[in-house]
Amino acid sequence: MVLTLGADGAYYHSADGTTFHTPAFQVDVKCTCGCGDCFNGGFATGLLKGLSPQQAVELGQAASAQNATGLGSQAGVKDYPTTLDFIRATPRRGIA
Repeated sequence: MVLTLGADGAYYHSADGTTFHTPAFQVDVKCTCGCGDCFNGGFATGLLKGLSPQQAVELGQAASAQNATGLGSQAGVKDYPTTLDFIRATPRRGIA
């Protein structure tokens, strides 16, 4: 199960007992329309690419965060390589 928490990040809980919380990316939000769909798409993509659960959640968060920077559903969505660059370059909320 993954709970998206907006500016508070995301929480993951697996049936095997694995749990973790990941902080949100620090972005200037313009519109949150479609952010949940973008998270789901990024998360599913991560799982299909064989990423760990934490990496898949991070990919979902990055897709959602990029979406939030544009106006309208999927306005800020980028391709996979650009999203990986976004993950490496974008600070997280609450982390110095």
